[in-house]
Amino acid sequence: MSTETMNLLLTLVVIPLLGVVTKYITAWLSAKTAELQERTSNAKLKKYLGLAENAISSAVAAVSQTYVDALKKENAFTKENQAEAFKLAKDRAMSIMGAETLTALKEELKSAEFEIWLDSKIEEFVRKGK
Repeated sequence: MSTETMNLLLTLVVIPLLGVVTKYITAWLSAKTAELQERTSNAKLKKYLGLAENAISSAVAAVSQTYVDALKKENAFTKENQAEAFKLAKDRAMSIMGAETLTALKEELKSAEFEIWLDSKIEEFVRKGK
């Protein structure tokens, strides 16, 4: 092949083909980067959710053993006391979780959604404990 034919082949076939290949490689790399970021975020979220659930379980058990059981013995477990027990469990759970876990979950779940999730989990552990 002559140099002129090689230049023509390079100009008409290889250079446009490189553009297409580069486009697909860029799209693939972007997809892989997004997938890795998603997995990292999910792994962090799973870690903090696990820590939070352990804290909630411990807090509910502690409040039940100390506060609720004492009130039930005295036959004094009222709706007001039930609300107070819930508040005590929530405060204790948040204390056990610590600032790092609370901050991470509030960022991942948004603060309002975190509050709903936390309240629901406390109720879930209370029902499990009955």
